Amino acid sequence: MDEERPPARSPVTAALVASAAVAAGAVLVRAVATRWYPASDDAIILSQVHDVGGSTPLVGVYSRFGWRHPGPWLFYVLAPLYRASGAWPNAALVTTALLNAGSAAAAVRIAWRRRGRRFGVLTGVALLLLCRSFGVTALMDPWNAWVPLLPFTWLLFAAWDLVAGRRWALPIVVGVGSFVVQSHVSYGPVVGALGLWGIGAALRSCPRPRAWAAPALAAAAVGAVLWAPVAVEQMRNDPGNLTLLADFFLHGRTGPLAGVAPTPPIGPVAAAGLLARELVGGPWLGGPEPVALFSVAPLPGWLLVVPVGLLGLLGAGTIRRGERDLTLALATGAVALGAGFVALARTVGDTGDWILRFSWGIAAFLAAVAVEAAIVVVGDRVPRRARMAAARVGPWGAVAAIVVPAALLVGGALRSAQPWADDGAAIETVSDGLDAWLRAHGATTLTILGAGAGSGPVDAGVTYELARRGFDTRVGGIYRGSWPASRRVEASVGAEVVVVTGPDALVAFDGRADVEPVVRFSGGRAPVAAYAVRAGG
Repeated sequence: MDEERPPARSPVTAALVASAAVAAGAVLVRAVATRWYPASDDAIILSQVHDVGGSTPLVGVYSRFGWRHPGPWLFYVLAPLYRASGAWPNAALVTTALLNAGSAAAAVRIAWRRRGRRFGVLTGVALLLLCRSFGVTALMDPWNAWVPLLPFTWLLFAAWDLVAGRRWALPIVVGVGSFVVQSHVSYGPVVGALGLWGIGAALRSCPRPRAWAAPALAAAAVGAVLWAPVAVEQMRNDPGNLTLLADFFLHGRTGPLAGVAPTPPIGPVAAAGLLARELVGGPWLGGPEPVALFSVAPLPGWLLVVPVGLLGLLGAGTIRRGERDLTLALATGAVALGAGFVALARTVGDTGDWILRFSWGIAAFLAAVAVEAAIVVVGDRVPRRARMAAARVGPWGAVAAIVVPAALLVGGALRSAQPWADDGAAIETVSDGLDAWLRAHGATTLTILGAGAGSGPVDAGVTYELARRGFDTRVGGIYRGSWPASRRVEASVGAEVVVVTGPDALVAFDGRADVEPVVRFSGGRAPVAAYAVRAGG
């Protein structure tokens, strides 16, 4: 008697797994293809990753308003592979790409478990489209404004899982939500609303409250571990970073060394227009997201009626059909969208693309849920002949829907560059020149100042690169507030070096008698040079 054979794997399932693996592999290949020289904010982030285990950071990345994002777990997540690889900068790109791939896979797993293969595939397609529009460079960029997007999308699915009654989703919601908020505080209101919605709805529907004891203890332990460094910093410093955050968001007061002053909140009308751009304009699907003066151009706010009305109709349909899971998924997306609207209306300063990126996760989540709900609500109203035709064509249509965005993502990996790639040659040349000069003069400690229009990205990269090579590198001048206190100085320490960007600034420094030219790079976006300040200069 023949043994019973397992059912053949669906071509749709195989296409999803293979496409996701190939796309993730393409991003990883791009991450390691060439030696990475981080610049600007990425260089500051890598500097703090480098400090983990020494001057270990207890708070997050600097904000231009003079405080820091709530917590340091972005640095801690990036540190293990970075340390294991011998302080190889590309390790941060690899870790970020793996974090995004893992977050997307976790979201698809929840969708598949709750609703089956069809919804798992819908979620996979939505996330492939999101990743394709997000771009390969952003998918591996450890910038704290980009890193939270895919983990936040995972959080949406985990919050839905929790609302639907899965108790062990609670530690996941606490852990992922904490990481997202610590990385970028703008996610805070949405994450907080999702947490309250998830816990409240789940407890209300649970007939046995004692069943929550073990998940609640696990969640409390996860939260305690993730927020312990923040608590230590708050108790150690006066004022602590949490105090600075509260002063800013409650009273509009900026912190020490703030680079800009806050403007009045943009208000609900502007918030509606920006969300209309993100949801109706569909930039997460590849639609336009025009930016003018660091702010995204809005669409008319009344266009929000379209997606909100559609969600309302689908919600009414799922309620009538007793589709509790789908109703709760739509409600979870609505909670996130409402909290995002309120938070966005209170935004001060620029409304650049990084401020709006949370909406892409909500859009991808709701798109997958809306298509599933539409199939359920109107499926039996479609003529039988049309349903039979769809059943025959559907699997291959699904394969095409998976393969096309994955192929576009792979093509993007072939064309994309690493973050700040245009500044890599300048950072390498200036760092090599300064390294040789410092060793020739027996110097191990130096302060780097920036000067000239466009100063900032390259001198930040040089600061990190020299620190990675073992020099005690400090930062002075107008950019010192961006760096952690361990690398920030008010005056010169040891050799003082000025990294100058732009032709006009170079001409001015070439004519100065108090500086010594060390190295110059004339390629790239702008000429860059380093000068050492002469003794007594």
